[in-house]
Amino acid sequence: MAEGIELKVAEALLNDVGRGIARIDSKSRELLNVKSGDYIEIKGKKVSVCGEMASDPLGLRLLLSLGIDSLSVPMRMFLKIKQEIRNINYENLLSLSTKILNSSSSDEIIEILESTNYVN
Repeated sequence: MAEGIELKVAEALLNDVGRGIARIDSKSRELLNVKSGDYIEIKGKKVSVCGEMASDPLGLRLLLSLGIDSLSVPMRMFLKIKQEIRNINYENLLSLSTKILNSSSSDEIIEILESTNYVN
């Protein structure tokens, strides 16, 4: 098996989110000597957030829209945030990342987050 290659990670397809699925093009699969259905290990940076920002509905949406998938919230907020996450339409939310990253002010980011239908 190949020692490894460097691949760029892209946003997951909506149906793949949280399922541990990696989609790899055929040329890279051939280089790695893997086929569809094989188990692979992906090494890279994982970003987690701990703090009050994830407890705020707008803060939560902002973090999730930027691809953050590991959050820590105070125990008193756990059930509320869990329900908020369950109701989120990730396809709509993830589509905001470019707009947010290109924003020039926090007011503009808040406007984007408040004006987008992100609920299932």
